[in-house]
Amino acid sequence: MLLDGFCNFLYNAIAFTLISHMSPVSYAIAGSAKRLVVISISILVLHNPVTKLNLFGISLALIGVIIYNQAKYYEQKQNINEKNVISVSP
Repeated sequence: MLLDGFCNFLYNAIAFTLISHMSPVSYAIAGSAKRLVVISISILVLHNPVTKLNLFGISLALIGVIIYNQAKYYEQKQNINEKNVISVSP
């Protein structure tokens, strides 16, 4: 029980640290990605049964995470390019 309490404390401390360094949307996407990993591990290790609807949901969530990450990447790339442009004022 002490170990469980420590693990929950550690999880919350990490969560608050992450929230302070990223936007709430990015944190929510990271949570979705974590759930995908947990579900995938449970399917592979515990051999939990998977229906077509489960696979559809997993695929949809994975596609959403990938699209969000691509959008963030291109946004950061654009911001870097804008900073590298030298503006000349008359």
